[in-house]
Amino acid sequence: MFTGIIQEIGEIKQIRKKGDGLAIGVTAPKIATSLRKGDSVGINGACQTATIIGDDWFEVYAMLETVNRTNFKAFQTGTQVNLELPL
Repeated sequence: MFTGIIQEIGEIKQIRKKGDGLAIGVTAPKIATSLRKGDSVGINGACQTATIIGDDWFEVYAMLETVNRTNFKAFQTGTQVNLELPL
C-alpha cells in the first residue's frame, strides 16, 4: 500500500528493451539505500518491483501492459520521476 506521498525525485539512468517490456534503471540515492531485491517501489504512481539494486540506483522491469498504460513509454535518460516506498 502506498500513501501517495513522494519521497524522492529520481532520474532515469538507463532504459532498454527487455523481452516485451522495459528494464528501467533509476538513480535515487535516498530510496536505493532502503531497497532490497524484490521490494516494491512506486514510480510515477505505478507499483514496480526492484530487480537490481546499486549503491545509489535501482532497476525495475516494466511489463508491456504497464508501459502501455502509463507514461513509462515516454521515459528517456534524464527523465525525472516521482518515487515512493510502500508503507
